[in-house]
Amino acid sequence: MTRSRDGNLTPGPAALAAPWPADAALTVAHLAGWVNTEPMKNAAEIGQLRLLRAASLA
Repeated sequence: MTRSRDGNLTPGPAALAAPWPADAALTVAHLAGWVNTEPMKNAAEIGQLRLLRAASLA
């Protein structure tokens, strides 16, 4: 946040840390969808690694 000359706070260039550029014109709903999907993807990747490890030990 930055303060303008008239005393108002305005969002700075890094106000929202989203996984896409600021000019992509995506909404908060897109961000919420990404936040819900990302842990699911991470859990699937961990599951794949566990399967690969179990298969290599067998």
